[in-house]
Amino acid sequence: MNIDLRNIDFEDELKSIMRKEDFATASKCIRSVVLEHERFKKRINDLEQMLTKERKENITLLEEKKKIKDSLKILRELLT
Repeated sequence: MNIDLRNIDFEDELKSIMRKEDFATASKCIRSVVLEHERFKKRINDLEQMLTKERKENITLLEEKKKIKDSLKILRELLT
C-alpha cells in the first residue's frame, strides 16, 4: 500500500487510525513517514554536498580573481 504523504495531517490521521485499532494501517503509515523522512535527509545531505562544492569553487574563483588583479596591478606599474 502506497500512501500519498503530501496531503496528510499525520498526527490526526494516526490518532484516527489508532482509535479504530487498525494497527496494520498505522504501521504502514508510520513506515511511509519514516521512508519519506529518510528521503528528505538524503536530499538535504545531497544539497549540503552541492553547496560545499560550490563554495569551494567560489573560493577558487575568488583566488583566481585576486591573482588576476595582482597581475594587472603589476602590469600597470611596469607600463608607467
